[in-house]
Amino acid sequence: MSHESTDFDPRESFKKAFDAHRSGDLDAAEMIFREILTAEPENIHATHLLGVIALQKGRVHEARDLIEAAIKVDDSHAPFHCNLGEAHRLLGELDEAEQCFLAALEREPRFSQALANLGITLYLRGQYPEAVRRLQQALEMAGPSADVYSNLGMAQLAAGDIDAAVTSLRKAIELDPHHVEANYNLGTALLEKGDIDAAAFVLEETVRTAPRSADAWCNLARALLAQSDLEAAERCGRRALELAPDQAKFYLVLGQVLADGRRLEEAEATLERALALAPPLAAQQAAIHYLLGTVLEGLGRSEEAKASLHKALELNPELGAAREALSGLIP
Repeated sequence: MSHESTDFDPRESFKKAFDAHRSGDLDAAEMIFREILTAEPENIHATHLLGVIALQKGRVHEARDLIEAAIKVDDSHAPFHCNLGEAHRLLGELDEAEQCFLAALEREPRFSQALANLGITLYLRGQYPEAVRRLQQALEMAGPSADVYSNLGMAQLAAGDIDAAVTSLRKAIELDPHHVEANYNLGTALLEKGDIDAAAFVLEETVRTAPRSADAWCNLARALLAQSDLEAAERCGRRALELAPDQAKFYLVLGQVLADGRRLEEAEATLERALALAPPLAAQQAAIHYLLGTVLEGLGRSEEAKASLHKALELNPELGAAREALSGLIP
């Protein structure tokens, strides 16, 4: 589309596009930013914000390419690097995401969003103590945030600091009582703490207010299993799988429910499905192999049970339960 200088003012158009974007009218903002780029192809701010809109609309590859194009022209803007990092993170490109967030912080050391996003990325990479540190820095920079407290609690839980996780997750819920992730992660933390009744209460409330949260249903199944309510635990486990049928962790929990109910053939099939879906060499695979080994032992298939337990220990040498189960099988 071409524009005469008398009827098209890029600055005024940019203001309109920016206002539309800020108000949530992504379609209108995208259309105007594209008009601006037709008139000014080197306008890096329009290019960057088109990338942000693509990110918000789920067109992540396009977002990455647009924001990269803006950075190639001028790499001095911290938000450009932060948003490019988020595109990389959503694409699973965690090394690139981390480098982008660090680049944003080089340009703006107190950039709280870059700190928060870096914390999430470090958590996904398994660097839990460093994730905790970065998320705490984000809170220091920007003040209380339900999202950041929720992610901090998740990282603290993964780092083994259960009491700190419970505190952070409760702070997230104080700020946003309906924060789904904070609620189901609080349920998880309470389970890890051994406070089963409190965990079940939190998770029952979570599935009531967020009935499409597969993670909440799965964690509720775990709590009900700990309360020995196998029938209710199975219902919740199957509900999680209805919502997210490709998640290995949900099959693992259902497999445990079935194993505890001595439905060993069903448990075996469920755990085999979990193995097919779990990432290779993951701690999750070790847990699945351990449980499968105990199921195979119950079915009288000792050699297969030994092989599965050996595999669990190969993947996670610290898995004491697998070592103990294996010692019971070796004459």
